[in-house]
Amino acid sequence: MIELAGKKREMRLNILIVMIIRAYLGQMMMTTLMLVEEEVGSPLTIQ
Repeated sequence: MIELAGKKREMRLNILIVMIIRAYLGQMMMTTLMLVEEEVGSPLTIQ
């Protein structure tokens, strides 16, 4: 019983960690895309 509860908690923790990493990576990708768009977009607006 105790082992089973520990395994469940471990699984939940792993899922939580994966979700946090996904959110973090998604945020990073969004910011980099925005920066790239700004970098690429600024010369076009100047011309």
